[in-house]
Amino acid sequence: RANKLQSLQPRGTLLLRATTQKARTNTLQMQSRKALSDEEREQYREKLRQNMKEGTFGERGEFFVALQVFFTALVFVGPAFEESVQGPLGIVAGLALCATGLGLGYAGSMDLGSSMTPWPKPVSDNELQTTGSFGVARHPIYGGSILLGLGLSLLSHSFERLLFTIVLYIVMDLKAAKEEEWLAQVHPGYKEYQQHVPKLLPRDAIKVIELAKDIVKSKTA
Repeated sequence: RANKLQSLQPRGTLLLRATTQKARTNTLQMQSRKALSDEEREQYREKLRQNMKEGTFGERGEFFVALQVFFTALVFVGPAFEESVQGPLGIVAGLALCATGLGLGYAGSMDLGSSMTPWPKPVSDNELQTTGSFGVARHPIYGGSILLGLGLSLLSHSFERLLFTIVLYIVMDLKAAKEEEWLAQVHPGYKEYQQHVPKLLPRDAIKVIELAKDIVKSKTA
């Protein structure tokens, strides 16, 4: 019996360590979503400028970024809001999609922190994020943009905007695939991460709700 208790002890220790590490990670992510001071905000902007300059032009996936910007602009600025959804159900669904998309994109950008870059190719000092918004989707910023486009399409009753959103989804999917090729080369555990977390759009509503609660806590703490 003593031997059995000794064999169980390391498992309990490992479980405690994993739980502690997860709690520490969640705390750090909540802190990163808090309002930054002027100095911290300037440091963050400077790091983003450095990330944009890093790498060789033409080898960072600029083509995907150009397509992303183009179709994102089409989703948001054209066509104009000529019609509105009839009935409260459509309005609620559209607003819910927009709110979820904005929240997911915001959390993704905050959780990514200093690794943030517009290019698919990760920066040299990037850190692999697998919790928080990145536990909901592997590319929460891309997924947030798509959900926002779907919400606007529903609210404006615009087939054209929906079509542009579908094309944007295809572009984001291709961009994410290229990005993951580079990430898999840098992070050995990325393949396993791919098997457990969806690529662009969340599938677990409970995780989305928990993420929303964390965002609210980080803003009210």
